[in-house]
Amino acid sequence: MTIEFLTLENDRSPVADFILGLDPEAVKRIYNELEKVERYGFAASMSAKKLKKMSGYAKYDLYEIRIKCNNTLYRVFCCIRDSICHLVHIFTKKSRKAPKKEFTTAIQRIIKYLSPSK
Repeated sequence: MTIEFLTLENDRSPVADFILGLDPEAVKRIYNELEKVERYGFAASMSAKKLKKMSGYAKYDLYEIRIKCNNTLYRVFCCIRDSICHLVHIFTKKSRKAPKKEFTTAIQRIIKYLSPSK
């Protein structure tokens, strides 16, 4: 599986921008975890519980990559299509359940940038 950062029309990647705004230890940890998902692929990442399919969002192929650094939890929403894991949104998880606005942001990006007509 290949990992790609979603790029918006302004040639910016919101996921990369978020990661690069973190402290160096968190940046290293997140990139290491993303490399593991890329290296070991879909099935192994699912088995290792690094990658989770988001129930209720099947038509968008929405998955979550879970990353912990120190005591901070990061969630990367991604869309998997044709063996490519498109990273569409990232946020710091602060509660048990991800806020609806985080799902909305991810879904809007998938629809706008990764729809079949794109």
